[in-house]
Amino acid sequence: MLRARCAQYSICRPGHMPSPETAVLYLAHMMPFEAEVRVHPRAVRLGLRVHPGGRVVVTVPRGSSRSSVLRFMHRYQGWVERTRARLAEFQPRPSRAEARRAYALHKEAARRLAYAKIALFAPLYGVTVSAVSIRDQKTRWGSCSRNGRLSFNYRIALLPERLAEYIIVHELCHLLAFDHSARFWTLVSRTVPEHKSLRKTLHAHHRLHA
Repeated sequence: MLRARCAQYSICRPGHMPSPETAVLYLAHMMPFEAEVRVHPRAVRLGLRVHPGGRVVVTVPRGSSRSSVLRFMHRYQGWVERTRARLAEFQPRPSRAEARRAYALHKEAARRLAYAKIALFAPLYGVTVSAVSIRDQKTRWGSCSRNGRLSFNYRIALLPERLAEYIIVHELCHLLAFDHSARFWTLVSRTVPEHKSLRKTLHAHHRLHA
């Protein structure tokens, strides 16, 4: 739940807010966004909260003027819209059973994709891959060991093809440069020259990192 930091407003002026029961109807046709307005007898300042699901609650001290409430809502309209948009991006975490089903469903497709792209790109770098594994990794898209073993997140099968290619090329290049030095990125650029923009796009997918 996200809360806006709100300034205190004066109360007991002409045009004051009505009872809690009629507050929403009293302001509904003038509000800049849909919200539940609550008149609270112990509130000392105007407050605003955006709850999961996008529900907005405006807390109003008893006796606040209608104009001050509307000004307050207009002031935070942009913040409310941005916060609702951010909350809409978050998806409920799948259960363990759902995660296992997703892994089982996409694992082999990810394996076929990895082998196909390795067959395409490995000869261009003159490297040999000793083994490939597909895992349900929580924080990484791929990894590489010094003995030539590559591991990939099964979710590469769900990505646009070029993003998946970048991940696989990234790990192949680690067989030649086991770091993220300038030499490493030069190697990546040989086959994925747009890797910088792809990395930005990739970081937006499931908040995982290559």
